[in-house]
Amino acid sequence: VLLSGFEEGIPDFPDRYLLDSRASGNAPAGARCVQFNRHGNILAMGTLDGSIFLWDFDSHSVASRFKGHSKPVSCLGFCFPSNGKVLLSSSLDQSAILWDTFHGNQIASIQFDAPIVSCQPHPTRSNEFIFSLENQLPIFVRITHEGPKHISQVAFSLVLRSPFDSDDPVASPPPISRGNTREPGSRYVTQFSIDGSLILRGNSSGL
Repeated sequence: VLLSGFEEGIPDFPDRYLLDSRASGNAPAGARCVQFNRHGNILAMGTLDGSIFLWDFDSHSVASRFKGHSKPVSCLGFCFPSNGKVLLSSSLDQSAILWDTFHGNQIASIQFDAPIVSCQPHPTRSNEFIFSLENQLPIFVRITHEGPKHISQVAFSLVLRSPFDSDDPVASPPPISRGNTREPGSRYVTQFSIDGSLILRGNSSGL
């Protein structure tokens, strides 16, 4: 009998846990979201109590712990070039934070007016992001830097359609108008295409 190579060495059940609450009283609250960096050696985990943990697969230990959110972390994403040095986190507390994972401090914090369902950094641009908010249209964000640490401007734009009707869909999305952002009862998901040239948007109606 020939066995598939994918079936060899795969356990029937997990024989190891990254963080086991049964083994340590200091283990974090339940994980809500996880994200690998590009190399796959760092795993970021967002928890129900708003904490973020970085698990290092090379040392098999927790490398860092960040605390900046007051409610559950909803989504995580490593920013371009996705090497693990800059991490984007969003939360149900209506905030998004850019983390310097090497020094353990916040680079920037952006406050929205609704809980953030999901977020994603642009795959090739380190200062552009999309956010899906609860009962609101998704928002595209571009951060302008005057220097390596100082942020001079945060520009918001609505993600109204996908793809945008322009040659560069990410460069010139429609400007934001706070009066028409709310859509009660609707939930959206957004995703950059693999090269970042398009923003794909779907809603709870299947469109």
